[in-house]
Amino acid sequence: MRARIDAAARTCGRSDRPALLAVTKSIPPAVARALVELGQVDLGENRLQVLEPKREAFVHRAPTDDRGHPLAPRWHFVGHLQRNKAARVLGQVDALHSVDSPRLVEALVRADEGLDHAVDLFLQVKLCPERWPEESKGGLAVDELEAAFDALAACTHLRPVGLMTMAPLVEDGEAARAAAAVVFGELADVGRRLAGLPWSQSGGASSACDDNRPTVLGPALSMGMSDDLEAAVAAGSHWLRVGRALFRDLPDPTTWPNP
Repeated sequence: MRARIDAAARTCGRSDRPALLAVTKSIPPAVARALVELGQVDLGENRLQVLEPKREAFVHRAPTDDRGHPLAPRWHFVGHLQRNKAARVLGQVDALHSVDSPRLVEALVRADEGLDHAVDLFLQVKLCPERWPEESKGGLAVDELEAAFDALAACTHLRPVGLMTMAPLVEDGEAARAAAAVVFGELADVGRRLAGLPWSQSGGASSACDDNRPTVLGPALSMGMSDDLEAAVAAGSHWLRVGRALFRDLPDPTTWPNP
């Protein structure tokens, strides 16, 4: 996967490597633990009911480096977050990539008081709705972003660090890649327009896969998944959220070891 990311960066003339976020929602704790021991410390989950037991499994059996020192993963939440679960999720993660509505922003602000650690936040942006009006894909409108940023930046523990989007749901492969390129380019444009806001720096440059990533000036961009990461890299993505392509060659999940 790192070779694929590097090739995409070379193709578009980038000298840096975007960070890889390994989305581990479909793999057991033992495999996630092995990833951390290989240096991939940024792990993504999309459901609270999977995140909680997986984190607990890491507590009971922490991954270690080659000297036996414990390694701590950085947990990212990448799924839709219900407002009534906001406090529970924030208490267990280092980053949230799906701040997708003004009402969720309000819930996050209310949950800030109960936190004891910083949480990086990515504002999810809905782009080109007139071309791809999927009702199932949420996100803040572009004209809602500054108000959301201001509310979150005023909190003690919540740190707005960037913007997130997803490619449109398009069936045809070539058309899907073209649509992804349009949307990712739009997010990069929005990021440039909002670069003057006092964005915090993402705390994720701690794993071996992203040690060449430069300091981001303005908002970090979380965009690109298994099928469209090349388009995301070309558009300037800083975080690639990859699951299926990373684990497709692993054995059948029913044969994997228990935690």
